[in-house]
Amino acid sequence: MKKILAVLTILLISDLSYSDDRRFTYTYESPTLAKNEKDLEIWTTYKGGRETFYSAFENRFEFEIGLTNKLQTAFYINTKNVTKANSTTGDYESNFEFKGISSEWKYQVLNKYRDGIGFAPYFEIGLNTDEIKLETKLIADKQISKKFLIAFNAVGEYEWEFTSSSEPTSKKFELEFDLGLAYDISHDFSVGIEARSHTEYPNGEGSVFSSLFVGPNVSYRSEGWFMACTYLPQIPAIQRSVNEPNSALVLDEQERNNVRLILGFTL
Repeated sequence: MKKILAVLTILLISDLSYSDDRRFTYTYESPTLAKNEKDLEIWTTYKGGRETFYSAFENRFEFEIGLTNKLQTAFYINTKNVTKANSTTGDYESNFEFKGISSEWKYQVLNKYRDGIGFAPYFEIGLNTDEIKLETKLIADKQISKKFLIAFNAVGEYEWEFTSSSEPTSKKFELEFDLGLAYDISHDFSVGIEARSHTEYPNGEGSVFSSLFVGPNVSYRSEGWFMACTYLPQIPAIQRSVNEPNSALVLDEQERNNVRLILGFTL
């Protein structure tokens, strides 16, 4: 009995020590920051390889705070820099964009250590001068053993984009499923794999493609900071793009290679 209590205590302490440190970069876990805890996260996502030359860096700067021991909120500043080939001249053109601000809310309903499975609903709103995004996630995770963790997200996003005064507002719904499996080599260091499917439904119509990505993940957690990185190459699509039905990959709207790095610091 004493051994069981000791193991449970270690698990709970471990959960509290790294309450919001990430093992994954695309797949969210259910824990939230404790009340009044604050984090700063820097996200960098590289996307490269379309039908023609395409290279992009997307950056997010995030400030997180725990409002209670189960509810956290966050504020993001988003930017994007793209270099791509001009379809007419073939010249490379670079463009830097401010992609607006975002607000996140996450509530931990179930704790994966105390309740056997973790569960948290998530809501995010993104605002820019030419678009509005609403995103919801259902986050579930489970500690399969002392070393193995599995996490799953069901994600829906609705976007309104204002293109011009003479045209109707462009609308798009995106459905995504994210899966992560991590193995803790030590208390601080993990390796794993992530999988992501992404389907788009423009203007309330049928899906135009359903892309699929699978790749390795690594993370390191230490007192005061953490790092997580994932490489997600695209693999043959679940549903090929309606614009490029002869291509096994979706390269008109999605990229061949994706790399995401997140650095987090306790404030």
